Amino acid sequence: MRPHTARSFPGLLVALLIAVSSTAFAQPAVFGPAAVYSSAPAPGAAATGDLNHDGRPDLVVANTQSNVISVYLTGAGGTLGAAVTYAVPASPRDVELADVDADGHLDAITANGATLSVLRGTGTGTLLAAQSFPAGPAQDPASAVDAVVADFDGDGRPDIAAAQRGFHDAVSIYFGNGDATFGNQVSYIEGDTGPSNIAAGDLNGDGHPDLVVGLTTVRHIRIYLAQAGRTFAPGNPLLSDINPARAVIADLDSNGTADIAVACSVGTVEVYPGNGNGTVQAYRSFPASGASGCGSATCGAARWLSLADFNGDGRQDAAVANATTAEATVLLGDGAGGFGPPISLPSTNYPSAAVAADFNGDGLPDVALTHGDQPTNTGSRTVAVFLNTTSGEEDMAVVWTNLVNTAVNGATLRKTSGCDGCFDAGAYSQQTIGAGAVGGVGFPFTVAPQLRMVGLSASAAGTSPAALNYALRLSNGVVEIREGGTYRGDFPAAAGDQLSIVVGAGGVVRYLNNDAVVYTSSVVNSAALRAGALFAGAGGEVAGVVLMGSSGPPPPPPPPGGGNVTWSEGVNVETATGTIRKTSGCEGCFDAAARSTQQISGDGSLEFIVDDPDPVLLAGLTAAFGSGSPSEIDYGIRIQNGWAEVRENAVYRADVHVQAGDVFRITVTAGIVTYSHNREVFYTSADPATFPLFAAVTIAEIGASISGVTIG
Repeated sequence: MRPHTARSFPGLLVALLIAVSSTAFAQPAVFGPAAVYSSAPAPGAAATGDLNHDGRPDLVVANTQSNVISVYLTGAGGTLGAAVTYAVPASPRDVELADVDADGHLDAITANGATLSVLRGTGTGTLLAAQSFPAGPAQDPASAVDAVVADFDGDGRPDIAAAQRGFHDAVSIYFGNGDATFGNQVSYIEGDTGPSNIAAGDLNGDGHPDLVVGLTTVRHIRIYLAQAGRTFAPGNPLLSDINPARAVIADLDSNGTADIAVACSVGTVEVYPGNGNGTVQAYRSFPASGASGCGSATCGAARWLSLADFNGDGRQDAAVANATTAEATVLLGDGAGGFGPPISLPSTNYPSAAVAADFNGDGLPDVALTHGDQPTNTGSRTVAVFLNTTSGEEDMAVVWTNLVNTAVNGATLRKTSGCDGCFDAGAYSQQTIGAGAVGGVGFPFTVAPQLRMVGLSASAAGTSPAALNYALRLSNGVVEIREGGTYRGDFPAAAGDQLSIVVGAGGVVRYLNNDAVVYTSSVVNSAALRAGALFAGAGGEVAGVVLMGSSGPPPPPPPPGGGNVTWSEGVNVETATGTIRKTSGCEGCFDAAARSTQQISGDGSLEFIVDDPDPVLLAGLTAAFGSGSPSEIDYGIRIQNGWAEVRENAVYRADVHVQAGDVFRITVTAGIVTYSHNREVFYTSADPATFPLFAAVTIAEIGASISGVTIG
């Protein structure tokens, strides 16, 4: 769960809740629109993992009609790069990621029918050619349709277990040699039961992974308990709904023992509570689709199931691919082994797989879909990512920036100068509610004669009432609704009333007094928004303003030992504690610079605030400071014309948009350097840090400055 510091506003939270009927699921889960990417034909099974060591999970997809797998490397903001395909011997039915050769890089393992393949990872995001070996019992080669990787014999080397279809259906375990090869196969003949999927997890608490196999022909699941000597004890088949398509093992009721969840083609998710000894209780069934008829054979077929905590409440939730209803769904867990009603993630195609991973690095798991099933059986060629925009269960205190004739004292923003009666004072939040995201602003009403306005702004610039797209104008006991300065209506308010403006699904904006909606705007929002407060009357103030759904939490304190930078070796600059400004020298030349007296000798960070996003300057960390040349700064951020570029020894690495008041941090953790913009990591360096590191700033344009510089 994200850290938050302010109390919740009931009206703001209620307005943002998705339709969940039980109070057990009171914490919402919200997702943005799908980002769609092209794929080779019929993308099916998928897996996620960091293939290039950049700290971001990448996506690997098995293309069942193409004899290839596709690798999508994840970029900044959770975007996927173009697919790179790698050949396998036949149509891959499943793909897994694990380090099977002990080189520290993830490898891809595929089940291709008659073969299993290993594509060794290089650590750079690329894979080597497939190394393949036969699948199935030696006496009866079979078609491997699903696989799972785990250390089944406890020797520290990953092994493969596969569900296989053939003349004699089977479950086979291939024991790893630690070098991407496998031998000493053990097989268990299933008969004509139709094993179609397989999962691994410790069901009896003995420290060894057991197996759960979905048997679609006989509509059962079977547990295989791991035994000594590389053997398993098959249990009796357990009744399931129609076609158990995907099983996972996890503790769903928080009692310390593993449970089993199964996606079934009848359109349900079944949960078998574990007893902790390798046995389970009778299953409970939960609808997996919001489509009409769910729970019957006509409902969307639940083909894939992944578990993650999507709403930050500490409970396991489920993402389900429903193959015949053109949707994926998220089911919120109740912490007691059950799931709430399905939340739809609409899709224009028919999904085969739904996998969870934090693609954009915001601490919340997102959902990726593969679209490989359509009623016409022509296949599909897309992959979609839904970014998780869920906010925390508490609201987020606004951090004010772009202050004009105002000052901040704790949670209070107050007009301190300017014309009495003129709207010439204000400020905007550092945090942003993303375009298309659900969010809002809330605050307690105070009775005062000064005219004040609080609202949401797309431009976050200026002190004119027109700058607030959606706003509440406050004076004494009357609240006016203003949009772009235009009057829409008014309502009475008393001291302590909780006022809020909420952007809901589809960009619909509502105004609330406590829990009651008082006005719904006819102007649909599609832009990113910041909170804003404007003042006319001298001494006017607002306090306790909070955001829900913002993309960045308030800045955490500096790391232990951190503090304002003090400067040395300054040339053509004016410095004070935590600030630096170019005062002389050549206009446009990097001939003004200074470095910190403090240094980082291990984990630590440099942080600064952008005063003006246009003048050219470079701030960062350096091991050797001499002339102030940009090439001397090992890990830097260059500000110029509204952009912030990552520059390492002057070499460009990445960039983001920037505006005045934005906060940048360069963090070193265990020698790995990351770059954050308003608390969101947007780049991870491939160059390990060398110590000690000093803060350094070099400035090209006279008058350019940064402030709030801390190091520690």
